[in-house]
Parts: sequence; structure tokens; C-alpha cells
Amino acid sequence: MRTEGLVPVLRRGFARYISQYRSFYLYEIDLTKENKPDFVPRAGNFTVKVVCNNEQADEVAAGGLDIRMHFINARLALEKGATALCIFVDGELAHIGWLAMSEEAKSALDYLPYKVRFDRDEGWTGGVMTFPKYRGLGLWLYSFFKRLEVARDRGLKTVRFATGRDNIATQAGLMKSKSRRYAEARYLKVLRWCSWKERSVQPA
Repeated sequence: MRTEGLVPVLRRGFARYISQYRSFYLYEIDLTKENKPDFVPRAGNFTVKVVCNNEQADEVAAGGLDIRMHFINARLALEKGATALCIFVDGELAHIGWLAMSEEAKSALDYLPYKVRFDRDEGWTGGVMTFPKYRGLGLWLYSFFKRLEVARDRGLKTVRFATGRDNIATQAGLMKSKSRRYAEARYLKVLRWCSWKERSVQPA
């Protein structure tokens, strides 16, 4: 509400809880292959902090920056084992992205029902938000690579994620990574009823 106004808030609430129809691309990335960023964000004085639980989030909040206020289920997600990667610019929260290593943690952050094989060393990433003031500085892509580093350090071999077919900026950024698009999906929701259909994409 403070950063984008009333209309976007109402639009997102309607889409999430009343009715929504969207198309998505599903991606995965092999963490056994080298994949590191060769750039830094155009954000000047920035710092990265990995928050793994509510106790660490409390420490950040004590400094006046409660990252949980920006996601409805953030406290639950951290409780279930999700990790938040936060980027601060001049001491202000500019970007946040999430990593999950279990279905419980993913479900707290992502309503899309695509399969992540957590029992096969796969993880999930998503729940990304860059505040309007800091968009266009490369924070999303930098965060993406940093989240992959965290996932690799924790023993994951693959990470899966989704992005809207209309999200051209994210798709352009992914061209700089070794992500593989493995499926296309359509999601339809009306009140409590929902439909999810996937179509595999054959490798070129």
C-alpha cells in the first residue's frame, strides 16, 4: 500500500483469493554445473543478508527492518525452514527472494502446484519482490545467483521455479543463466476451485 498504492493491492488480492487465470513457464537449473554472476548490481552501497529463521528475522527487525511485514506467510515460512535472501541498499530493504527445501516451506510462499522433488535433492526458489524505488538495478538477477549459491552450499542439486509468460524482464534475465524451461502451465482459479495443467517442453 505504501509503495505502490491501493489499486495494485486490490488487484493482487482479487487475483489471489477470488479469480485468476495465468500462464507460466516452469524452469529448473542444474546446480552441479558452475553458474556464477559476472556482474554486480548498479545499486551503490548494498549488502546481502541471508535470513534462515524467525530469530534472525527478529534481529533484523530490531534494527527497524522487519522483512516479514512484506509477506503474509513469512513468519510461517521461516518456521517451516524457508530462507529469505535480502538485499539492502543504504540500509533500506530493496529486494527479497526466497528459497525452500521442503514442500511445507514452499506451500507457505507459493500457491502454484507444480512438482518439486524435495526427496531428490531439489529445491524451490521464488516469492521475489524488488521495491519500485530499486527496480532496474539488476537486484533480481544478482539475488537469483546468490540464492543458487545458498542452495548449492546446502547440498541441493537442482532448483525449480516458475515465472509468468508475460514476465518478459525475468525471462530476459534467465537467458544469462543456465536455466532450462521444462514445461508450460496454465492456472485457473475461481473462489475455492482451481485447475492446473502442464505441458512438457521438448528440448531443442
